[in-house]
Amino acid sequence: MLEIEVTDLHCAAGTPRARIVLEDSVNAFTAALPVCEVAIEGPVVAGAAVKQTWKSDRVPGLRIGVANAVLRANVVKLDGTTPSVTLRAALHV
Repeated sequence: MLEIEVTDLHCAAGTPRARIVLEDSVNAFTAALPVCEVAIEGPVVAGAAVKQTWKSDRVPGLRIGVANAVLRANVVKLDGTTPSVTLRAALHV
């Protein structure tokens, strides 16, 4: 199971928004493949985290067990005036 948990999302003005893509790669991310993504609109404050999970059957492109495969959470968009996001990502096999 893949999991993203946003524990903090805020900005000085406007509505904070983040788009996070989980990507996997076997070549140091020179050709990363998107596995799944989530868009979150905040603010998100401590004690009220937003969590998104995906079971392995929902992400068939994930290369679990492939030699040299790695996974990362990539914040591809962050909106608002001086926005900030804190997140945790995990892979449960």
